[in-house]
Amino acid sequence: ELGLYFCLPAVAGHVLRERGAEVPPDLVGEKVRPALTVLPMGWSWSLCLCQAVLRQAIFEAGFSDAEVVADRGVPPRLRAEGDRCVFGYVDNFGVLACSAAAAWEG
Repeated sequence: ELGLYFCLPAVAGHVLRERGAEVPPDLVGEKVRPALTVLPMGWSWSLCLCQAVLRQAIFEAGFSDAEVVADRGVPPRLRAEGDRCVFGYVDNFGVLACSAAAAWEG
């Protein structure tokens, strides 16, 4: 069970409520396991998931697979006025283009 890795030890719901936590009424009399609602720093899959979200955002912004600079991939060629490419890593990205109009397109 992943709860063993990502949750705190079980505690009575009423104890959490007494200390100001929001506990649903049906769990006040139960033991609950408080859990993270964010990706934990240092967890190896956190980085992978962040990169996947950024990659999806790049495609939703209108870039094609051929325009993405990727690890071990063939870099896109920028020769003509409308050529552009995009690169991203976790929480940073950049667009390279032969013109400002091409960079802002999409």
